[in-house]
Amino acid sequence: MTATSLRLKTFLTGIFLLLFSFGAMAQQVITGKVISGDDRQPLPGATVQVKGAARKTITDNAGNFNLSAGNVYDYAGAGAMLRLGQNLMADWGPPRIAPAQQGSDFQTVDRFAWYIFAGGEARAMARNLFLDGNSFHTGPSVAKKSLVGDINAGAALLFPHARMIAGYTHRTAEFRGQKGDDEIGSLTLSLIP
Repeated sequence: MTATSLRLKTFLTGIFLLLFSFGAMAQQVITGKVISGDDRQPLPGATVQVKGAARKTITDNAGNFNLSAGNVYDYAGAGAMLRLGQNLMADWGPPRIAPAQQGSDFQTVDRFAWYIFAGGEARAMARNLFLDGNSFHTGPSVAKKSLVGDINAGAALLFPHARMIAGYTHRTAEFRGQKGDDEIGSLTLSLIP
C-alpha cells in the first residue's frame, strides 16, 4: 500500500467517523402548527402527543407546539407570539434561539411584507446535557433550573427573495448560581432562490 493510498484511507475513515458522531448526537425536536381541517384556522389549546410516548404538550394561541427529546435536551414548552404588520401569511414567524419554540424558514412572499413581533415561552426542562453532564458516568455538572423562560421581540422585513429579521431574546437563568439572565440580540438575513 502506498503512502498516498494510506493517507486517503485514513482521511476517509476520519470523515466517516466524524459524520457518524454527528448523527449519534441527533436531537429530536418536533414542532408544528395544528390547524382545523374545516376552515384551516389555528387550533389553540389542542393536546399534541407523540404516539406511544408519554411526552405531550398543548398548542399556543396560534396553534404552535414543540417537544424535544434526544441526547442534548428533553423538555416540553409552550408559548405565544403576537405579530402585527402587513401580509402576515408570508411566513410563520421569526427564527428563535434554541432551545425554544421554533420559528420558521417557510416563506411565500410575492410582495413586500413586514411585521413586528413579541412573545414568550416557558419550558419545563427534564434534561440539558450541557448542564446535567455526561449521561454515562459521573462528571462535572451544575444544578439546573427546571423552569426556563424566554421573552422575544423584534421586527421583520420580507421581500420576494430575501428576509431580514432583527430580534432580541431575554432568557431567564438556566442554572443556580448563574450570574444573571441571558440577553441575545440577532440580525438574520436570509436569501431565498
